[in-house]
Amino acid sequence: MLDASLLPAVTTANGTYFHLADTVLPAEKIKVTNISGLTLTVTRGDESTTPVSHGQGATYGLVITAGDFAKFGQGQALATSQGLHPANPSATSSVSLVMMGLGATLAFTPASTGIVLVSMSGTAQIATGVQTITLGGRYGTGTAPVNGAAASGSRFGASADQSLKPAAVASGVAWALTDVLSLVAGTAYWFDIALATGNASDAASLQTIGCSLVELLA
Repeated sequence: MLDASLLPAVTTANGTYFHLADTVLPAEKIKVTNISGLTLTVTRGDESTTPVSHGQGATYGLVITAGDFAKFGQGQALATSQGLHPANPSATSSVSLVMMGLGATLAFTPASTGIVLVSMSGTAQIATGVQTITLGGRYGTGTAPVNGAAASGSRFGASADQSLKPAAVASGVAWALTDVLSLVAGTAYWFDIALATGNASDAASLQTIGCSLVELLA
């Protein structure tokens, strides 16, 4: 070995390594696990290759083996995604925001970066009169709130809850919420909608809800 400065820094202590192969006799893969000065600690015939005789002054080059490719990505789970369509929740006559109880279905656990794109949409409808409906996205951890529970969790989709008013009793009004959240990988989250009607005599309800949760790579 004439110059070790051109090689990657590896040590037995931290478990790093790389592979070399003779440029003339490349069939044998040589695993280098430590460099000390001009001395290399190696494993001959790595990955079930057959050791061969190398002549004095042989030239070696860095190679990437099948085992190296298998190691790529280990230690970081792949990003995950889900498309969810919960059943229509029970309507509410509450003039204060209450949860719709969607969290048991709209559940998501990020696996890698924790950076999650959330897109949720549907229609909101009033029962017997044209009233203002208040609606907002919520998410959290732990036990998901049930339908009718007081509003809880963190808001997503907007800095404030939306105020919607259907044009007529029979027609719903479309709504959509989109956000990018910084969550904790490996932690389970629920997603839900907080809803209120403008008049306790006119129940508000949600229909045709769709939710897309996509973890983004950094």
